[in-house]
Amino acid sequence: MAYIANIGAPYIRPSVRISKGEREVLENGLADLVRDNMPDMGESVVVELWRPRRRSLSPIRMVRIWRVEVLTRHHWAVPDSGWVQMDFVPELQDAIDAKNARYVRYAQHCEECWLLITASGGRPSGLFDPSDATKHHVYRSSFARTFFLEAFSGTVVELNTTAA
Repeated sequence: MAYIANIGAPYIRPSVRISKGEREVLENGLADLVRDNMPDMGESVVVELWRPRRRSLSPIRMVRIWRVEVLTRHHWAVPDSGWVQMDFVPELQDAIDAKNARYVRYAQHCEECWLLITASGGRPSGLFDPSDATKHHVYRSSFARTFFLEAFSGTVVELNTTAA
């Protein structure tokens, strides 16, 4: 019987270097680990490997195994994590300042220039949820109007500005 599962890519300590010769040992050990810990259909399991009994897989910290009916083949996924930034006045002002430095060039092509600073939200490092202090801060901007867009949630905030 073949087992189909979504295997969260193993969390490997960043300081660990894995040699070419160690890869096969890790691959086989990981395959055995998945086989020995396969959850019931529709369930998931987390196996923490930092415990001493798992020394053969010492570079790997944790593996999460999901078993779902809709999968027709194995699927490995690499998890991401990060912090949602809420207080980022200096970083936002730095982004505005970078555009302020180009304002004269922009103004040659239009009567009134607006600025939109975006946070993509596509990666954990790009997650922003502006606090009230960040929203209500008075920024220095050369632009007629300045906005901040957090693309993940679609939130748009018009920033309070004073002439730069």
